[in-house]
Amino acid sequence: MSDKTASELSNQISDAKNLLACGEYIQVEKILKQLLSEDVELGTKERYEAMTLKADVLFATKDYSEAERYYKEVIVFVTDAFGSEDPYLVHPLMRMGKLCKLDGDLDASEEFFLVAIAIYENNPDFVMASQGVSIYRELASLQIQYRNDLALALGYLNSLEDLLRSEPDSEENQQVLGEALLSKVYCAISLGHEEEATKVLDAMMHLESSSDDTRAFMHLFSGLHAHVFKRESLIDEHLQSAQGLLSAISEEEKESIILTFLTAHSVGMGRDKLASEFAIQAAKLLDLHTSFEGENDHADTEHLKEAGFHMVSEISESDAALVRELLLTQAEAFASQKQYLFAHFIITYLLRASLSIRGDGSELEEKLNAYTKKIPAFAGLDGSASVVHTPA
Repeated sequence: MSDKTASELSNQISDAKNLLACGEYIQVEKILKQLLSEDVELGTKERYEAMTLKADVLFATKDYSEAERYYKEVIVFVTDAFGSEDPYLVHPLMRMGKLCKLDGDLDASEEFFLVAIAIYENNPDFVMASQGVSIYRELASLQIQYRNDLALALGYLNSLEDLLRSEPDSEENQQVLGEALLSKVYCAISLGHEEEATKVLDAMMHLESSSDDTRAFMHLFSGLHAHVFKRESLIDEHLQSAQGLLSAISEEEKESIILTFLTAHSVGMGRDKLASEFAIQAAKLLDLHTSFEGENDHADTEHLKEAGFHMVSEISESDAALVRELLLTQAEAFASQKQYLFAHFIITYLLRASLSIRGDGSELEEKLNAYTKKIPAFAGLDGSASVVHTPA
């Protein structure tokens, strides 16, 4: 047996954690090989930490099947040593939830997260707050993206907000809080909770250290708020504000979403030329329509910013086809992710477009009504979805 002292073992485990955080996986493996050998006598806590580090390395290197095996071993080890409600279980349960989600087993994923958050809530002083933040985010994401249970998602987001506001202020916490508030706005608007949505949007206006991405989406969601609660005169203002932040958005996916909404609103308002320029930019980011690559090179962000919302002119047949393709593709993509409010907005404005862009409206009406039925805000008093009528 090795005669390593408790202090030496603790230092080795600490070194392994630091190396893992730095992505030095080979070095971590070397340390773990020594620690988990039969020659080293580990205490219960040290063995838990070494086993967890082994699983974490496998997770980080995307060896998910082996990671799952080790996390299950950790869960069994902790349960046998400390019981089924011990705080040490939160981390492996959380990781099992993520692994099941990656594998498409959403029921199992949700179950792991629910057990983990129950342990966290019963032991808030013994579990890192960052783990609670992660679990609430995962649970809310499951309800929004896969279940469309927005009321339950809103509950998780409220818990997430409370936790973040109770923690010391940091740039990372502010970023996560901004994202959580955006999700709360989306849920509140979709549920028809106008007062709550307005309150959250007002709170976001005073949120310090908001990123440009968050501010752009705050304006986008303000536009959705105006769309659902029938204040269409305000949509222009909010989308112009989002447009003004295009050049500062850090992720192409987020930029393409803003551009898609700008495209939809522009065609709905008869600004076909501007819509085509937005669509060309979005299509390039999404790699949707390669045959248009290289055309209309003037449609860069600065040009769009200078153009404003005042360009109205006929567009070519090919540009009209691109606009329609972009909007239909994006609406279907949003719907597949249960983001029916996004899809509803896009199809609503596509239905208002000129005949050359929208084509036969009957198929679009069917799509719109299908999306409408998924959005509680549009539900009639009897609980059935109201049909949304749009001008030709």
